[in-house]
Amino acid sequence: MANQFLVEIHDFISRQIDACRQDRAEAQARGDANREAFKDGKIHEFERMRTFLSAHFDLSTQKYY
Repeated sequence: MANQFLVEIHDFISRQIDACRQDRAEAQARGDANREAFKDGKIHEFERMRTFLSAHFDLSTQKYY
């Protein structure tokens, strides 16, 4: 896997996590427990993807996020 492609994947994951955290905060402010739990699950999924990429594809000489 090309290094630039990995950088772009990690950037995408980081943007998704940030967006989910913002949505979760808004749901929490509205008192929407279902939406908050949904966003927690999405954050967890994206973090698991990042962990998988780090374990199997990332170059040890690079910092991706």
